[in-house]
Amino acid sequence: LLAAFAMSLWSQARETFSDMFAANPFGWIVGMSMVCAAEIVLLFYLCTRWPKRQKPVEVDWTQNIDILEVNVPLPEGAGSRDVTCRFATKHLFLSIRGQQPSPTMDSKLLRAVVPDECNWQLWPVAPVQPGVQRVVKITLVKAKDGFWPQLLQDQDEKGKVS
Repeated sequence: LLAAFAMSLWSQARETFSDMFAANPFGWIVGMSMVCAAEIVLLFYLCTRWPKRQKPVEVDWTQNIDILEVNVPLPEGAGSRDVTCRFATKHLFLSIRGQQPSPTMDSKLLRAVVPDECNWQLWPVAPVQPGVQRVVKITLVKAKDGFWPQLLQDQDEKGKVS
């Protein structure tokens, strides 16, 4: 793809500066310099703007017949004001300020839940001792009783969310 783009730039530069190539025996150096500069600009743009692969978030989840509990690690120093959590029938959105990737979770659930009965909290609630990891504990109430083989539609076998 990049080679095709470079060739297209080269042919455009050749057409545009054909007089320069004919009049100056070193015109090809100028043309190649312009093509190289354009390639460098393109590569810089792609490297800075292209989305980077983020490390997946590891979630710990458990269930019983009618409830799912999801635990997402909370970065040190983060509090309840840094957490945004929204529920829909088959969708879970969780964003924690300061944590990458952002949003932390924006995924389709495997099956339906009852959004009005779902909630979240920080756990443990009380101030914690140094070295104790706090989590965002999300409680999802299933629309139909039963066991789910996995939490999300796009979850891999190790419980990581992409």
